[in-house]
Amino acid sequence: MPKLESAEGDAYYEEIWKQPFACRFMAKGDGSPGMPKEAGKGNGQMLEIKRSMPMDLQKKLETLEYHQELLLQIVENAREEFSKLIVRRKLSRGEVEALLRLCEEMSIKMEEQKAEGLVYFAPLFQEFSFRLNRKLDARETVEALRKQELFSPLMDEFRKYF
Repeated sequence: MPKLESAEGDAYYEEIWKQPFACRFMAKGDGSPGMPKEAGKGNGQMLEIKRSMPMDLQKKLETLEYHQELLLQIVENAREEFSKLIVRRKLSRGEVEALLRLCEEMSIKMEEQKAEGLVYFAPLFQEFSFRLNRKLDARETVEALRKQELFSPLMDEFRKYF
């Protein structure tokens, strides 16, 4: 077990075991820096410190796990441009799902407009750009989706308006 020692060589704490977000230490209890006097009262009594994970940290961890899944997909298929963009721009799973819902909504609108005889979709592209997550650039997103062959008719149409 690793020991942390002071300049005098005395062992102040000895690590007993580790758990995610919880630690237990043997405390000397002499009021040494960072150790309260009541912690052990010099008899080696157990001091338990538990911390709950902050919400921001939990969200970051979930995003990292999501990015890890995407990286595995990228390794298997190097053409995963959209997945690379997600990791590069640090998007969470929720942000990606919102983007995919936006693309689905824009695809439906484009099909409806085509059925009405419209052939000019610049206003639709402007709406897409306006509603796009602030972490993303419209051009880069359209290109990545197009290269990964997601929402191809929509992305091919949007590509005309750069």
